[in-house]
Amino acid sequence: MHAEAWRAIRLLKRRGDLFIAPQNIGSFIADERRLRQILFNLLANAVSFSPPGGTVTLRAERRSDALVFSVTDHGPGIPSDMLEKVFDWFETHSLGSHHRGTGIGLSLVRSFVELHGGTVEIASVVGQGTTVTCTFPLGEAARMTAA
Repeated sequence: MHAEAWRAIRLLKRRGDLFIAPQNIGSFIADERRLRQILFNLLANAVSFSPPGGTVTLRAERRSDALVFSVTDHGPGIPSDMLEKVFDWFETHSLGSHHRGTGIGLSLVRSFVELHGGTVEIASVVGQGTTVTCTFPLGEAARMTAA
């Protein structure tokens, strides 16, 4: 990841507008290393595709059967015909930004979330931005797949 994107993530964290979650979000069973990689890749992509001074938001929500993380940016968005391709290995597009990735970030995200029995969804509007949502099951299903 570019050092610039890393600095941007740290700056957002210091400003306090990076993470939105209820105080009592709780915990869940997961591979901590993989979860870090998931969040890192999502945040790195969002920062890389955001305009200078743009906002990137990480949200967490606990549902009765799942823990849900979503990352939203206000970058160029992804055309609908490209949405599924962003999860293909080594598929990369700058989409008008300065982003020059390897094309493995979202592929890894999907793989790691699915290893936990979860799902990844992407919603995007060209010219408005993108939200990637990762849903991790809670309870017995999570215990059986998280290791």
